[in-house]
Amino acid sequence: MLDHASGSRLIIDAVLREHHVIADVVQELGHSVTVFGLVEAGVGISVLPWLLALPANSLLVALPLVPRVERTVELVRRRDRSLSPLRLSRCGGWSPACRRVEELA
Repeated sequence: MLDHASGSRLIIDAVLREHHVIADVVQELGHSVTVFGLVEAGVGISVLPWLLALPANSLLVALPLVPRVERTVELVRRRDRSLSPLRLSRCGGWSPACRRVEELA
């Protein structure tokens, strides 16, 4: 399981409590890659954010949990600086959101 420095961990713990799931957490790790390695080695299972891509050619499978839990993320920048065209181009699928941030500033 990711450690409490992860923003996702607080949400995961709350949802588990809400559904009366008692997780026997025996190891807390700071990096998802380490979690993947231990799960692949057969040490246990984990609950992780959906956006984390599984390692290529691994033996792992990701199963969605029900109910699905979502969280809001935000782009933070300095008030007195705008995003450069280069930064906007690197936003990828987030480009509309990045442009909206500029409009709101």
